[in-house]
Amino acid sequence: MNQLKKYGAIGGAVALVLCWPLAVGQIGQQVVEDGVEQLNNEGIRAEVVSYDRSYLSSVAETRYQVEDLVLKEQLEVDGLPTEIVVKSEISHGLFSLTANSQITNFPDFPLTLKTVTQLNGNTEFELALGSWSYQDQEQKVSMSISPAVATGTATVLGQLTFNANIPSIQLDFENGEQLTFKRFIRQWCRQERAGLLAWRTEHGTKELSYS
Repeated sequence: MNQLKKYGAIGGAVALVLCWPLAVGQIGQQVVEDGVEQLNNEGIRAEVVSYDRSYLSSVAETRYQVEDLVLKEQLEVDGLPTEIVVKSEISHGLFSLTANSQITNFPDFPLTLKTVTQLNGNTEFELALGSWSYQDQEQKVSMSISPAVATGTATVLGQLTFNANIPSIQLDFENGEQLTFKRFIRQWCRQERAGLLAWRTEHGTKELSYS
């Protein structure tokens, strides 16, 4: 009898291990759907377009549309998209999910996002931007950004930390003048206490040149 109990316990443990990735995947899908839903507001509409969940991984596609008419018109004037579609490839770990996300409908914008989300919803993220140049439709100013990275955390309690480090931002004007920011650093911290939001912001620019 003791031997049967022993085999039963081992069998139960093996079954749990085999089924656990499925449970993690289901929890992860709920976390993604809840997170996208919370992004909805008067200015932005967010939705999960598709979520293909398998045993050890998932692929999600989400869409974000600008609903604010003033902002939407300004983006259109500047030749920027008013809707972005994000594809996320998600791996199911034992206690977390790792996702690598890219914008699919704006390939000229080299932005990638890596997140690690615990099963309780707390998330660490790294946002990486490759070299990017932009010129407005009226060609009055162009902007160039060197490869930059931002890291941070977001918790289910409403706390958000965000640290951005941009080595160089250069603005070129049609009259030949140039403005350059070097080693631009910015930090944000958002906390929710007793139903109230509190923000703390720190920033710095190590070098500023104008010519």
